Amino acid sequence: MKSATISTSGRLHFGLFGWGPQAFRQFGGFGLMIQKPGYIIQAKYAKTDFLEAGMEDQQAINKMLPDIREYFKQKGFMLPPLSIKVHHCIPAHHGLGSGTQRALAIGKLMAAMAGWNHPTIHEIAMATNRFPRSGVGAYGFEKGGLIVDGGHETGLGRHQKIAPLISQMQWPEQWRVILFIPQETQGHFGTKEMEAFVKLPSPEVNEMNSVARSILTQFLPALAETDFHRAMAALETIQRQVGEWFAPAQSGSVYGSPLRDNLIQELKSHGLRGVGQSSWGPTLFGFSQASDQEIQNLSKAITNQFPQIQLQCIVTEASSHGHRLETMA
Repeated sequence: MKSATISTSGRLHFGLFGWGPQAFRQFGGFGLMIQKPGYIIQAKYAKTDFLEAGMEDQQAINKMLPDIREYFKQKGFMLPPLSIKVHHCIPAHHGLGSGTQRALAIGKLMAAMAGWNHPTIHEIAMATNRFPRSGVGAYGFEKGGLIVDGGHETGLGRHQKIAPLISQMQWPEQWRVILFIPQETQGHFGTKEMEAFVKLPSPEVNEMNSVARSILTQFLPALAETDFHRAMAALETIQRQVGEWFAPAQSGSVYGSPLRDNLIQELKSHGLRGVGQSSWGPTLFGFSQASDQEIQNLSKAITNQFPQIQLQCIVTEASSHGHRLETMA
């Protein structure tokens, strides 16, 4: 084998089950893998290491590689010098899962180049030191679709395993995904995210129970029965409740900022359903069963309504599969 290329999906995070001393499990949540934006990364054998990528990806990958090499060595695999090129990427800290998808993609790609053919998702997480609070991105990387994870026994401390997978379901092809990304401050991540959780008041028990019931008895059954309107109504209810939990860390805004709160109302007024904010944002999303032309028209109408900001619109679909790895002899 001379080279290998890996491609991943992006990830929408719909919300958490809850956290704090009154929660049975810490965090947990659900989300959807989407076809774009995603990562495409290629690796070739080389005389010395070389990395071609944007600054954010370059810093993160350079930081990972020594630990990956050491972990592989412990497992009996030697990783030779490589030329790595990031062809496409997920924008960092936009609520689209860039950190987890990049780390797992690099880990799986490096395993292929080292001759390790079938590492588990847990082993890849160990190699890349990537154990996020949510397991949505990790299982989505492996399986695609709609993911529900069961959270952790403990809260903000360092996790040493991926949260357990509770459910993986396919998303109907006709339920199109429309993203709107305003040019606003990046969402919380790293230390800032940890600090936000420390300061945030824990959700009330009745609120956490309400979210869990909505997911398990309304949203997931409606998804299984391909009932768009019931599924989207449940998703909007959950999004608002979870957004209210995070509002104290978002200047009192349910969807991240006053601008995004207004944008959400515009998405609904133009016929999008299941609207909300992915993770800490700033990416907003909505869903539609309309035709391509109708979606194009409503997307243009929404972006034209906010000429004062750079509002990016991405029309995509759910990703029904996990990452793809291709090798060349």
